[in-house]
Amino acid sequence: MKNKNYTKIIVTSSLVIMVVGSIALAWIMSKNFRKDINKERYKLTKIYKELKDTPYNYNAEDGRRHYNNMCSKCHGIDGAGSELYPPLKDSEIVKSNKESFLKIFLNGLQGPIIRNEKTYDGSMPGFKNISHTDIAHIMNYIQIEINKGEVFIDDKEVISGKIKHIERKKAFTEADL
Repeated sequence: MKNKNYTKIIVTSSLVIMVVGSIALAWIMSKNFRKDINKERYKLTKIYKELKDTPYNYNAEDGRRHYNNMCSKCHGIDGAGSELYPPLKDSEIVKSNKESFLKIFLNGLQGPIIRNEKTYDGSMPGFKNISHTDIAHIMNYIQIEINKGEVFIDDKEVISGKIKHIERKKAFTEADL
């Protein structure tokens, strides 16, 4: 009888310690998470200030290389899309909605995605960890080379978008855009 009570006490005490420890750890991590976001925001703001008076120069070769490495597997080498992923070619969001296109590029997009009366159910990851210059090159490559447009976005606008959406951790949906 004494062994059963002793075992109950040990098990109950262990569970209480684990729960309290988990809560304390979660609280500590949440405080550090906020600090990391502030550090990242500070870092991006500093980069923005250093670049603000520097003109952006689109590099088609870098844009093509990065597009081929990161985007073409899903959207096709020509941007025409696939069964799971929508086309970038002739896409209204890509061609005329810079804010939405940047939000999608930074944080991703999850379906359902409706384009040209077709529903796509693929999920696009966000690429906010890629450099601001590379993102600008890729977005401009899609705009210029695939959609035959003009320079669409510069590196400073990408940094501003990163700062604006720094706290967002999940992908956007069509409704969010």
